[in-house]
Amino acid sequence: MFGCNINMDDEFAVVRSKFNLEALKPFQEETIRELLKGRDSFVSIKTGGGKSICYQGFQAMWAELHKCECSVLVVAPLISIMKEQCEYLKSCDLTATYIGRDPNEETDIINGRFQFLFASPESILSVQKWRDMLTVSKQYKLFVVDEAHTILHWGESETETEPFRVWYSKLGEIRSLIECPVLLITATANKSARREMQKKFCMKD
Repeated sequence: MFGCNINMDDEFAVVRSKFNLEALKPFQEETIRELLKGRDSFVSIKTGGGKSICYQGFQAMWAELHKCECSVLVVAPLISIMKEQCEYLKSCDLTATYIGRDPNEETDIINGRFQFLFASPESILSVQKWRDMLTVSKQYKLFVVDEAHTILHWGESETETEPFRVWYSKLGEIRSLIECPVLLITATANKSARREMQKKFCMKD
């Protein structure tokens, strides 16, 4: 499903054109290459460094290579982030929404009509119909956790009290629902935090 024997330099033109970029950064190209091979990836780059292009570019290239659309699931901590990303993607003539934005979109979400689906951990994991959707759907080719440091900061507690957002500690369950690579992106992660996050997601690479 993810293997491909192509001249990647030629294919990156699709990403540059779609997102109006003169060139991709080396880490963006490398991450997209790894994801297209079905390999998990971890990207830690400062804010504004272009991390989102890794999953946006993956979607564009997967669709180009396979001559059919695919969907990307992006878990983000805040509605404001989801709104901003959806607006940007729509400006690039891509379809994007987030769970809870509009009840009238739910059927289209279930039927895989959106190229990018954003969700909070709570919205995607605490509602059975969305879990069922992920289990049944073959549309999702990438699972992304944006602001991945929140997995540790919000999903864990150093005391006996419940974590601030306990569903963050359960995000690894998505791996059992959809068979695709995982991309963790953050601007804040030291080596220890990176290893801990990779362990929680049973990341292969």
